[in-house]
Amino acid sequence: MKKVLFILGNFYPESSANGICAMEIMEQLLARGCVVHCIANKGDDLSEHEIIDGVQVHRCRNLLSNKLQKKYKNAKNPLYAMALRVALKVKNFYVWLISAINFPYVSVKFINRMVRKAKEIVREEGIDTVICVSQPTTTLYAGQRLKKNGDIQCVAYLLDPIINGSSHPMVCAGRRERVLQALQNKVLKNFDLVVGQNEHRKLFESVMNTAQAEKLHFLGAPLLTEKRVPPVKQTDGKKTVIYAGGLSDSRSPAFVAEAFQYVQSATLHIYSANQSRWLKDILGNNPNVVLHPPIDRVQLMSIMKGADGLLSIGNTQSEYAPSKIIECISFGKPLITTYRTDDDTCRPYMEKYPLGLYLDERAMTAEEAASRIDAVLSQSRAEIPFAELEKRYWDNTPGAFVDLVKKYR
Repeated sequence: MKKVLFILGNFYPESSANGICAMEIMEQLLARGCVVHCIANKGDDLSEHEIIDGVQVHRCRNLLSNKLQKKYKNAKNPLYAMALRVALKVKNFYVWLISAINFPYVSVKFINRMVRKAKEIVREEGIDTVICVSQPTTTLYAGQRLKKNGDIQCVAYLLDPIINGSSHPMVCAGRRERVLQALQNKVLKNFDLVVGQNEHRKLFESVMNTAQAEKLHFLGAPLLTEKRVPPVKQTDGKKTVIYAGGLSDSRSPAFVAEAFQYVQSATLHIYSANQSRWLKDILGNNPNVVLHPPIDRVQLMSIMKGADGLLSIGNTQSEYAPSKIIECISFGKPLITTYRTDDDTCRPYMEKYPLGLYLDERAMTAEEAASRIDAVLSQSRAEIPFAELEKRYWDNTPGAFVDLVKKYR
């Protein structure tokens, strides 16, 4: 495995959890002397080809362009703005309709563009391994077509599950189940190696005793990496706890925000793309909670490295792999994690983490949680060395994924 092509959805600088996971693996491959290319969605302000941290990035335009939205927001003339608004609604309806017809894919034209670009790179660069990162499922379809036209190793990397992974309001449950099951069967048949997440094993129970199970393996999210960035300290006179990530009804900060009303020793800083009225209403005017807009990933890593503690909020949807908690663990700092379900996917990780505080939101009051948070932050315990974390969570390192792919080459 010397020349590798990744096919994925969004990639840096566009925000994407799966893009971040893929980038960690790309960095590991580059460190081992590999040449790395990737094909990703082309955002409106991004070039078709550039080099990012040693990775040759090629981009394909899809249907989800934001140019019309930007023109509408910046329009000065009321009539022009009205025309753009109508055009935007027509375009959104078209995308919504075509994605229902092509389910689970959005655009066949986009797939064809992606496959043409991939074939070109494979031919001209001598690619020997193609890694298709899902979601989106578009990448899996492209990988299957590549496999038919060349002697290359094709790897399906299922960071999100196929079953339960895609939906559309116009697609009934019966059709959705049939289509996604058929796609999963094709992936297991046509790819040389299929790597899923540990948390998704139960979705593959029907194939575990078949011949296809030989090519099916499971790892954790590859975000356990040593963060070689300078620490940046927040300076408000208190200790600092950082939360960075998405927030929604299934990952609500309501309990945490209430608890920090009573925390004496620290301020919670939240960095999230969600800046909605819903979130601001939950956080209220609590002086111990500060909401920040999303920032550059490298800058965020420096802030997390300089923090006194980190926070992870449990997801009520058990099919979600807990990638964010792995990134928090990699800093070796006190880690506060809340949960609301008995099958919380963070439990196996927290049970192995010496500096963890695992809070059941259903079993305590906000005042009790605050008292325990203050107690953890008051302890003067050394950070956990990365070498120890690597031993405890090897399945969550980029090296574990690369070793697996090389083994089955």
